[in-house]
Amino acid sequence: MSNMSNIEHRAVIKFFARKGLNATEIRKELDNVYKDSAPSYRTVAKWVTEFKDQERGFEDAPRSGRPSTAVTDENMQAVERLVMRDRQISVRRVADQLNISKTIVYEILNDHLGMKKVYTKWVPKLLTPLQRANRVECCEELLQESKEDSIGFLGRIVAGDETWIHHYEGVRVGE
Repeated sequence: MSNMSNIEHRAVIKFFARKGLNATEIRKELDNVYKDSAPSYRTVAKWVTEFKDQERGFEDAPRSGRPSTAVTDENMQAVERLVMRDRQISVRRVADQLNISKTIVYEILNDHLGMKKVYTKWVPKLLTPLQRANRVECCEELLQESKEDSIGFLGRIVAGDETWIHHYEGVRVGE
């Protein structure tokens, strides 16, 4: 049922309610005219009650809470700014700071910004062609260096704990 038919149905319900018909009688009239697209009895009864207030219009009442369309350009930019400033920020924290739901934050990160959580960091899901080419080039260079001088190559690797390097002295890459 579109918004236009909702308003149309409400106008008819308001007319019949003012004429003195009850919800059952109004539902019967709507069924005769609108057939399958007629609103349910429950909907008719709700609007009959609403229209007892003479000032009541046909529109839906404003709802409290967060807006249902929170995926806006403004929110996408705000989420991106927060995540780029702190890659380890949680969805909950972003939601709290921007006053939007966690579901919307996740949707923006995943569907609109193309990011996913890896360990505790937000990272792009897919590399750009330039990033892929750069990584392939770096790996090829490292592979060539390791083939040319495997001992020297391993000796140049820096780790947090360098004691493990001694275990690999004399071992050639690929053996």
